[in-house]
Amino acid sequence: MGDFNIPLRIGVELLIVRNQPKCCPGRNIIQQSYNVVIIGGGVAGLFCGLMLQDLPKVLLLEKTNCLGQKLLLSGNGQCNFTHAGEMKEFYGHYGENGKFLKNAFNTLSNNDLIRFFEKLGVDILIRDDLKVFPESLKASDILNAITPKIEYKINHCLSKILEITNDFISIEVTNNDITHTLRTKYLVLCTGGASYPETGSTGDIIKLLKDIKTKDFIPTLVAPDIEGEYKFVWQAFAGINFPAAKMSLWRGDKRILNSCGSLLFTHKGLSGPLILDNSRYYEPNDALIIYLSQHTDKKEFEKQLLELMKKNPKKKKRKFSRAGT
Repeated sequence: MGDFNIPLRIGVELLIVRNQPKCCPGRNIIQQSYNVVIIGGGVAGLFCGLMLQDLPKVLLLEKTNCLGQKLLLSGNGQCNFTHAGEMKEFYGHYGENGKFLKNAFNTLSNNDLIRFFEKLGVDILIRDDLKVFPESLKASDILNAITPKIEYKINHCLSKILEITNDFISIEVTNNDITHTLRTKYLVLCTGGASYPETGSTGDIIKLLKDIKTKDFIPTLVAPDIEGEYKFVWQAFAGINFPAAKMSLWRGDKRILNSCGSLLFTHKGLSGPLILDNSRYYEPNDALIIYLSQHTDKKEFEKQLLELMKKNPKKKKRKFSRAGT
């Protein structure tokens, strides 16, 4: 196929450490060469592999024992992978990052993504609220569709970026205490952050790149836990969604933002679009003030609460009454 020279920059930064590789006694060093090595078997890594699957010598490495773990959890296992609304409505949901993402959305719109999955054989369901799912309501159908036909290895963790030259990048990969040294022309990092350690998102890449001058990493998509004397009150609401809740974010005496949307109580704290969509703005010691209803009148709120109780008949009424006090 000749020289393999493509400008590979797929939504990630190519970050390199200029160190000389060192061989330590007792380690099993296996030298292999690839054109592209993708680190991370989540959605970003799988899509990258899918786009490159017709090229030779492409390798994907995933440090856990399963590809697409967070994908399988998305939408409560049903994977609502996009929304069928107007594209112009998307930008506002990303705060100040909406402009930055505009080019990406124009390159691959929600309708483009729907057609993409249909071509891969996935039947599509669009609900009345315009959320888009696989018709089977199984996230595994989406995972199977985007798993690329390339070489991939599970339980393989990037441990070091060793060297860069004009011709190759050298990396160190660990599997079952055996260390492999790989060479690649292009390295794509799709490792995510530290959002969900149980799925492999432990933030290891942040530690690996600590010596490189990069922007500060800040946590986003954070679902705050509730601690202290009121914790038992929130646990009584676990599983209940308030579709029209309001939230104010305060930093000292300054109000940072007001927002409204769907709020979900969990056994640990708060979640739902209202909480997660605004988590990019949270800082340590900020205060969240939550209003559970649009109604300022107590009777109107009680009416809404009774309606929620009817929709959740398995909940014990004493729990609702305790939580409402």
